[in-house]
Amino acid sequence: MAEVAPAGASAARFSAPGLPRWSAAVRRTESGLGRARVVCLGDSTTAGWGSPGREGAWPRQLAEQMGWRGGRETGFFSNAGIGSTYDGRMVRGAGWSADSTKGLGGGFHRNLTVTANPMTFTPQMPFDQVEVYLYGATSLRVMIGAGTPVVVTGDFGNAVGKRTVTCAQAGLPRGLYPVAMVALNDSGHVGLDCHDAGTGVNVMNAGVSGWKAADFVVANFGVADTLDVLAPDLVIVNVGINDWNGGTTQAAFKASVQTVIDRAVAAGSDVLLCVPIDTGAGNRATFAQTLSDLATLNGLVQPLDLGLALGTLAQATAAGDMIDTLHPSTQGYGKIAGLIRRRIA
Repeated sequence: MAEVAPAGASAARFSAPGLPRWSAAVRRTESGLGRARVVCLGDSTTAGWGSPGREGAWPRQLAEQMGWRGGRETGFFSNAGIGSTYDGRMVRGAGWSADSTKGLGGGFHRNLTVTANPMTFTPQMPFDQVEVYLYGATSLRVMIGAGTPVVVTGDFGNAVGKRTVTCAQAGLPRGLYPVAMVALNDSGHVGLDCHDAGTGVNVMNAGVSGWKAADFVVANFGVADTLDVLAPDLVIVNVGINDWNGGTTQAAFKASVQTVIDRAVAAGSDVLLCVPIDTGAGNRATFAQTLSDLATLNGLVQPLDLGLALGTLAQATAAGDMIDTLHPSTQGYGKIAGLIRRRIA
């Protein structure tokens, strides 16, 4: 549920301990001087597997709980490795699918047949501009509502880039519209984010089901290499479950998370590492220690233990916060969102 501002809340004095860049961004957006951006990076427990579509994931619920700060989760990058029905806001026309390239939010959307069939995204909140994320030499026709179509073309080589289309370019005022994209070549694209340019808190869900830490640091198109394009003020990292279940060594896990930290810091972002929820795995404590060591090594705040939201696996299951041994229920995701919101907002 959406939260109201705590009594005495003030943009002028807002400060989340140990998160100076994020704190400055919140003060900026509260003063109407620009947006604040959060990128949520993680596995299926960030993507929202098991909830009724993407709407139950903790990043969406986090945005709703920060509604009094202008929170919104109105972006879409891929199917999160879950499937085409993952996000009901997106309708893929004939020819559109997600490929196997590991990129921002999962496999890239592509229309290999280059038909006139659009892929349409309808956000749940009004906006005044759309950021379209492309890779390589992708070319798309972007249509906001019934406005004038705008062609966007990438020239990014082996990388992801960004083009911006405003409602004004389409001849429209700020509002709530469907955004349709028609492929003009078969290079594909990554996704989009609808927002207000001058204010608000954008929560971007880059969770992908089944991914380990190493999947986020693949070269060129990967999430870590795209952080400079996303330009977040805060990156929340929630990885580890698939690593501790899949036999990833501590050295390999540490190296991958370090790469994410390096890219995030280089992009001008704060980083909040999270210890994933308790799944009953005996080596969870070892991964938690590695995350703590990384925080100390990089001068970050200590990791946020998401187990504080749900308790042990047995406690979470008894409370109805889990749907199986790995994935929270919508209720459980809401409790995770609340824990993170209390830490950052």
